[in-house]
Amino acid sequence: MAPLLGSCNSLGHMAIATCLRRLLALAEDRASIGARFAIVYGRYSMRPLSQRFGIGLLLLGSVFIFVGAPDLLDTRSAQRAWDLGHLLFFLFATLAWLRWDRNGAHWSNLRTWAFTLMVVNLTGLLIEGAQHVLGRDASASDLFLDNVGAVVALAFFARCKDAPTNLKVVLRGMAVALLVWSLVPFFAALSDEFSASRSFPMLSDFETPFQLSRWESDVVLSFENDTVRKGDGALRVPLSTARYSTASLQYFPGDWSGTSLLAASVFNPDREPLELVIRVHDRWHDEHGMRYDDRFNRRFVISTGWNDLEIPVSDIASAPRERSMDLTKIEGLSFFSVELPRPRTIFIDQVELR
Repeated sequence: MAPLLGSCNSLGHMAIATCLRRLLALAEDRASIGARFAIVYGRYSMRPLSQRFGIGLLLLGSVFIFVGAPDLLDTRSAQRAWDLGHLLFFLFATLAWLRWDRNGAHWSNLRTWAFTLMVVNLTGLLIEGAQHVLGRDASASDLFLDNVGAVVALAFFARCKDAPTNLKVVLRGMAVALLVWSLVPFFAALSDEFSASRSFPMLSDFETPFQLSRWESDVVLSFENDTVRKGDGALRVPLSTARYSTASLQYFPGDWSGTSLLAASVFNPDREPLELVIRVHDRWHDEHGMRYDDRFNRRFVISTGWNDLEIPVSDIASAPRERSMDLTKIEGLSFFSVELPRPRTIFIDQVELR
């Protein structure tokens, strides 16, 4: 009996020892995983603050590229600022490439620029193609901003073994010029928005150079300095024979609640009258199917010379069949013709609220 008990005790000690060894191995594995995580996190946390900030901006820039501008960004300046995300993303992407590529310092200046810009353009084309597939508009201006971001990073931060000082100065001057040119749409929109808010209830009198950007059309719009109703400028609108040939005022202060009359002057240079439709809609209309009976439409016969058109704002408010138009959120004002037998030209001036 004693040998049997000794054997059992021996087996019990072996089992306990085996379990202890497995627990110790498991603990070591977990400690190893934790240590590896601590090392990775420590490497990131010990990076220079500027580098971590750059990584954050790179991730932020990617949002501007892969996510369309929110509907809340209903001003041109906000939309132009959002578009600059392309520049931001490729600026910091190129900086990351230059920072982490160990061979870049040994490349020739031409090779560094050629390789980087080739990658940027291929990536930009893939992004624009993906946006087209996802239902967003592909844009050549976005590809231009991609290149500007890369050029700025290359001009100021690329380390090339054969780059003379004079060439660096030229490249940096070019980069600054491209950067300034890229910022022009944003500052132009910001300036015109400030001008529009100050001149309200005048919506468009064509007395400032940026007012043309408030308008959109299926034809090429231009300023006119000879045929004007008042002041020094008017809008020249060449109407086509399309089903709808339109000139639309898209950007303007949208709160019309304190006004009583919409007025506009339209000039017809021909002896033959033409029929013109004025359309007004609000944000609700844009977001709920854009039905014909849910907006304001009125036809006018435009005779030879200047025609001063007036529309009571109360008529605009009561135009939707099943509701009242929201006068605090007017979104669009359009002038359009319908299936003209031949191309015509009109001039628009003094679009205002009273």
